[in-house]
Amino acid sequence: MTLRHSVIAMVAGMAVGSAALPARALVVCKKKTGAVFLRDACKKKETVVDLASFGATGPQGPAGPQGPPGPPGSGGQATPIDFRVPVNTASAVIFDSGKLKLAAACSADGLVTLTATTSVDNATLQSFGNGLDNSQNNFDIATPLTIDDGNDPAYLDEERTLVYTEPGGQIVDLSYLIAQNMPLGGTVACLVSGLAVVH
Repeated sequence: MTLRHSVIAMVAGMAVGSAALPARALVVCKKKTGAVFLRDACKKKETVVDLASFGATGPQGPAGPQGPPGPPGSGGQATPIDFRVPVNTASAVIFDSGKLKLAAACSADGLVTLTATTSVDNATLQSFGNGLDNSQNNFDIATPLTIDDGNDPAYLDEERTLVYTEPGGQIVDLSYLIAQNMPLGGTVACLVSGLAVVH
């Protein structure tokens, strides 16, 4: 009898006798002589026989039910911001996290104004860039903040970073470019473009 037939006969014997035996984790072991044994664990100088290489494993069973969804990632949800408008564009909300709102406007001279409001008192907002930095550690509902003012030469054409947080734990990271005076040519006079991530 070949090794293949010996192993298949042993596996078949295991299946037949399994109803009478208590459940155990058994392995098929092979000696150097080629003799095959069913053991709890292989002895020294014996090797474990891979039953799958003999076709001794059954067909794949049906897929199980889908597991529950995992927890949300810590990276947060990213939202693109793209405000590109002609002159004389009235103030419009360009981002809303549910707690932080950003509104932008473009004047008749093609100058951008970017304003932040919060729906929660005692929030914090920091805005950094090449121009003037804004730092408000007591950002309240009643006090909107002008983050970028096109009438102030310190805010002309730059990349800025804004970080907002509030007592409930929401954090908003926003990196954006602000440009004015026809930055893209054509009819686009004012531009605020970036990516906001809400944590």
